[in-house]
Amino acid sequence: MSTLKVGALSDTEIASHIQTLQSEQSRRSKMREEAQSFIAGSPGRLAVLTSVLPQLPTNGNGQHKAVAPKVPKAVKAKAPAKIKIRYRDPSKPENTWSGRGRPARWITEAIKAGKVKSKEDFRVNA
Repeated sequence: MSTLKVGALSDTEIASHIQTLQSEQSRRSKMREEAQSFIAGSPGRLAVLTSVLPQLPTNGNGQHKAVAPKVPKAVKAKAPAKIKIRYRDPSKPENTWSGRGRPARWITEAIKAGKVKSKEDFRVNA
């Protein structure tokens, strides 16, 4: 609920807010009375409520909590298979390429520089 600055309101606005609050208060009291008459209307209803309530799980403070449905655990995906290295730079052995996707930068630069004729010059014999 928002805070009102009463000094900034006119008398009619204040009267309107008072009327709104009074109608809300009467609506809530009517709902409270209906709930009490519902429970008191049948002794069996109260007995059912009191018998079910202790069976509900609590949060440790004695307050009942909503129970979320159990969700099955997800199946772990297998780790992707290790991809074999098909190309290796002899001058820098840490430069490798599996042959999948775009060619590695070091291969394209070597071909552009004229050091090798094709990527097959870097092929690993395994």
